Formats: sequence, structure tokens, C-alpha cells
Amino acid sequence: MKKSLALTLAAAVLAALAAYAAFRAATTSVEETIEPLAIGSEVEDFTLIDARERQTASLGDYEEAAAFALIFIGVECEASNAYISRLSELHEAYKQKGVQFLAVNSNEEEMFSAVEAHAEAQQLPFPVLKDTNNALADQLKAVAAPEAFLIEPVRHETETGGKTVYILRYSGAVDDSEDSKEAKNHFLKEAIDALLSADSIVQKRVKPKGCPIDRVEKDAQPKATP
Repeated sequence: MKKSLALTLAAAVLAALAAYAAFRAATTSVEETIEPLAIGSEVEDFTLIDARERQTASLGDYEEAAAFALIFIGVECEASNAYISRLSELHEAYKQKGVQFLAVNSNEEEMFSAVEAHAEAQQLPFPVLKDTNNALADQLKAVAAPEAFLIEPVRHETETGGKTVYILRYSGAVDDSEDSKEAKNHFLKEAIDALLSADSIVQKRVKPKGCPIDRVEKDAQPKATP
């Protein structure tokens, strides 16, 4: 009887875990209950922890960057993982042109150890930052993994008084298909090319598809950063 009960409980736990994984891995059009940050908005610099280096990181650390591509990702999200190789390829294609890629994990339940292990397993060639308590996700109004934010640092002395300001130039989907072979519209790449070419940037947002960001309950006690 005890053995039967144990097996039943184990099966129930496995079923619950499978259901949770399926929920997290679902590739759906994310309900944007949060109003998107307007393209052209100023973005405040931030300080997050690099999950592998365990050191602080911010936009201001990259004084020579021509642009930043921030990509919200998830450890357990299949939609996000499907883009890892494409993001790595984009990083390689644009790093010599001054585009700094940064991955951001904002999921409440995905701890530093899981984010670090995921970054190592996926061999991500750029920093992976842990967004504790969804601070950056809330600032950028990010809703999904994967979701991209292209940010331009503006350093005009006369306009900013010597201070660098960061302007949002694109946000949303990386491209239009989880299957790289089916992608026809490469939204992030096109936005990067427009920014680097100094042509007038097509300022727009393309609604992302993927896994909703697992947010902290705002009335709960904030989690400490390790």
C-alpha cells in the first residue's frame, strides 16, 4: 500500500512538473497587459549582476558601444532557446561594428545557478544578466522571452551636456518565426542595420511571441541580490 501511494504521489509530481514546463515552453502571442515603452523614449542606465562572472554590469560599462541589443531570455522556454544560435550569430556579425549584445533573465523562479548553467550549456558568447525582482523588465515594459530592445547611446556634448543618454530605437520580436528556416522578416537585424547606417531609423515595435516573463508579486517581499 505504501509503495502504491508513493508511486501515485511521484506520478502526480511528475505530471505537475510536466504541465508547468509545457506552460513555460508555450510559444504564444503574449498578452501585452503592460503598455509598451514608446520608441524614442529615454532608457535609464541600470546595474545588474552577470550570472557567470557574478560582477555588476551596466550600459555605462561599454563606453565605446554604438548600440545595445538587450534580449530577454528564459532557461526553460523553448521559444527563447530556439533563438540562441541566431542571437549568437548576430553577436558575431555585429560585435566589430560596436553592437553590444546582452541577455537578460527576469524570470522570478529561475535562480542565478540555473541562469549560469543555462548560459554555459548554450555557450552564449555575450553576458547574461540576472534581473532580480524584474527591475529592468519593469523599466523597459518587457513582457516575453524572447524579446529584443535596441538601445542607442547618444553622446552629443551640446545636447546632453557631456552625459550619455540611452534611447530606445526598436523593441519586440527578433524575427517572425521560431524556426530560423522559416523566418522572412528579420526585425532586430533590420533595426540594427538602420541605426548603424545613420539612415532614418524605422521606429516601431513588433509584438513578441514566446513565454511570458515570470514576474515577482509586487506586494511580496523583494528578493535580495546574492
